[in-house]
Amino acid sequence: MERKNYKDNLTPAMRQWKKFKDEHPDKIVFFRMGDFYEVFGEDALTAAPILEVVLTTRDRDVKDPLPMCGVPYHAIEIYLQKLIKAGLKGVIVEQVEDPKKAKGIVKREVTRILTPGTVLEENLVEKEERVLIAAFFSSQKEASLAAADLSKGELKLATGDKAQICDLLFSISPKELLLVEGQNEDFSKFYITPLSEIFFDLKKASEKIAEYYSLPYSLPGIPASESSRRALGALISYLEQQKAPPLDFPIVEDFSGKLLIDEATRRNLELLLNLEDGTREGTLIKSIDCCQTPMGKRLLSEVVLSPFSKREDIVKIQEEIKNWLSDTQNLKLFRKALTNFPDWARINARFGAKIATPKDAYALREVLNKLNEAKKIALQIEGIPKDKTEKLPLFDNLLQILEETISENPPLSTKEGGIFKLGFNQKLDELRELYQNAHRAILKLEANERERSGIPSLKIKYNKVFGYFIEITKANLEKVPEDYERKQTLVNAERFVTKEIRELETKILSAKEESFALEEELWLNLVDRIRENLKDLREGARILSELDLYSSLAFTTYERGYTIPEIVEEEILEIEEGRHPVLERDPRHQPFVPNSVKLNGEERQLIILTGPNMGGKSTYLRQVALLTIMSHIGMGIPAKKAKIGVVDKIFCRVGASDNLRRGLSTFMVEMTEASAILRNATKKSLVLLDEIGRGTSTYDGLSLAWAIGEALAKDGGIGCRTLFATHYHELTELARNLDGVHNLTMGVREHSGKVYFLRSVEEGSADKSYGIHVAELAGIPKSVVERAKKILEELEKKKPQTFEPKRKPQQPTLFEKDEKLSELLSKIKEIDLENTTPIKALSILEEIKKLVE
Repeated sequence: MERKNYKDNLTPAMRQWKKFKDEHPDKIVFFRMGDFYEVFGEDALTAAPILEVVLTTRDRDVKDPLPMCGVPYHAIEIYLQKLIKAGLKGVIVEQVEDPKKAKGIVKREVTRILTPGTVLEENLVEKEERVLIAAFFSSQKEASLAAADLSKGELKLATGDKAQICDLLFSISPKELLLVEGQNEDFSKFYITPLSEIFFDLKKASEKIAEYYSLPYSLPGIPASESSRRALGALISYLEQQKAPPLDFPIVEDFSGKLLIDEATRRNLELLLNLEDGTREGTLIKSIDCCQTPMGKRLLSEVVLSPFSKREDIVKIQEEIKNWLSDTQNLKLFRKALTNFPDWARINARFGAKIATPKDAYALREVLNKLNEAKKIALQIEGIPKDKTEKLPLFDNLLQILEETISENPPLSTKEGGIFKLGFNQKLDELRELYQNAHRAILKLEANERERSGIPSLKIKYNKVFGYFIEITKANLEKVPEDYERKQTLVNAERFVTKEIRELETKILSAKEESFALEEELWLNLVDRIRENLKDLREGARILSELDLYSSLAFTTYERGYTIPEIVEEEILEIEEGRHPVLERDPRHQPFVPNSVKLNGEERQLIILTGPNMGGKSTYLRQVALLTIMSHIGMGIPAKKAKIGVVDKIFCRVGASDNLRRGLSTFMVEMTEASAILRNATKKSLVLLDEIGRGTSTYDGLSLAWAIGEALAKDGGIGCRTLFATHYHELTELARNLDGVHNLTMGVREHSGKVYFLRSVEEGSADKSYGIHVAELAGIPKSVVERAKKILEELEKKKPQTFEPKRKPQQPTLFEKDEKLSELLSKIKEIDLENTTPIKALSILEEIKKLVE
């Protein structure tokens, strides 16, 4: 007899599961069955290894049994966290009626939908982590990006050329990106949710926006561009399907007022995540983050990635920070008032999405209590903008409601009882009294039955199968009263029930069920009361996050003795005795050597920085970039003094690494980043280049580095403030040929055969590479090091200089002298070195090389 396939004979419950799965084909369906959430079919095959649970099958006797796995209902949050971290979506299908009272199949509904970009639960995402969801649409004319932060109810819309919008996309790094199905842009670093074209249909998208915001079809305040409406409409439609909280009216992004930092620069500077293991350790954000609230921490991430670029905006923030610094005593008290502050924004979001728990209500009560104290302190500090302190709402009425209602230790679930305080609702108190004192009523009945039966060992017990029952040992069975009804026979005893026990049980259990049902009803009423204040609650969280951010930046500036730089419009960058904000706090880099920088649009527009490996060139470049970003945030910087002209874009090509996943070599990454710089940099930009050209042959590398230097110089090029670190000492010749190019080097001293890296920036250019010394420090075997020294000595004896040296000894150059070249010496002597450019000299050398070959 052939065994059946599981699909041939689905039970009513499995048909119900299949209905939900068909409605959510892209999500893992957690189907509540008793005390477990079961996962079936392909979902089980995908989820079991991620959730680290046993994979089994249902109906093993059929030909193709149904794979399944399950997780306990009380531990679901732990497993959802694993699911979200793996970048998967999930849907919770909950039993919404008591299985004991169900007529036929238990009624079930979708109660939660979780996707990487819509998750709001605290235990499913890091507090400091911004969770954004975005929709991208591009046409031949333009591209648009709509991005939502559900925790704040904030929606931003940006439209521009495709490269500009893609830069913004990589800047905000959404957790989930909505694209038209089949779109072929390389957004592989993001979690992609493909949507059918109907989501991005112009007419339907416009209608959806108008419906969502109760606006006329003309949509005032929203850009008229087609791409912006398509992206915004698609995002709103998708979020409605996910039962997301409501969003505020979209804010149109203004690029002109922000310092643009492209993806490569953010990565190279390790602003939020380090290059080593992708954590926050050793990053700028980790170094300067003193925020007290989760909302403030996330806002800091925003401003680090997108600081201001207009002088008036930066100065405004500086003035606010100075006002906080004018009263350090209240600054400290304000920060103390925000200690252990709950995540107000995400609490609001969960109430907005109707997924809040009683613990969220308790946390909101704590928020509003702390808010009172924080506002009192902030109002005492003169100069803090009134639109923040005075407009910070206090919610006295809502706080009173929460204090009168929510218990001191509320449950996580609304179905467990214990949400509300004693005295809040008289009927609830009566029901609680009945079932909570059941034990006392049972003991009283037990005493009565012992006396009536004359059996001192008689006991009343309870289990889920029989409920309450009387247990009597076999030695006392002859004393059992006639009205006892036998229910079960055991080895040494028998169990009975009576009319009184049944009545008491019914009364107790019905009181408990009625009590829980009443609490759930009261809870829904409380949620509605809170949601009535949602707009003001969001505004309060927004204002407090800004107060936390700028008070924390002030505290960082105060505690570390930072200097608030002078911000000017001129294209200058002058930092006296600046220090790297991350490394100076690392014990491994103590003492940290401060260095100054001076860039301008005249004689020091482009700095050529030479020096040995491990001399500190890369650290110096990163330091200048990080201090510039900090200054545009509006905070103080680690320096003795600073005067910084506003920058519109920062480009930092430091330490490119292979991107094997995308099939790009080190050199290709390097050239791609250099290309982006040359295409996008303006006269007001800051460019920092490190070792351009090292990933290819010497001729190619030097030629490219030289040409890139010329393209960045003001003498016929872009003319932006530039620091160019290089191991090609020949590039120092640019200072003789081009206006505005200046040479600096990392200090090195030799003494008694030892080399000392001073980590200080000095005038001039390097005279040696010290590569063999670095190899020795790295642990290269002594025999190899000694052999390398001998080879270097021979090469230095044999090699002529390609360029006229500015100082000696100079780095050996590109070819060895050989006896075979003697016949060419006369030709070489004819070369006019005074009037031969380095590039032309390289060309001549190439010709000579071919002749020799």
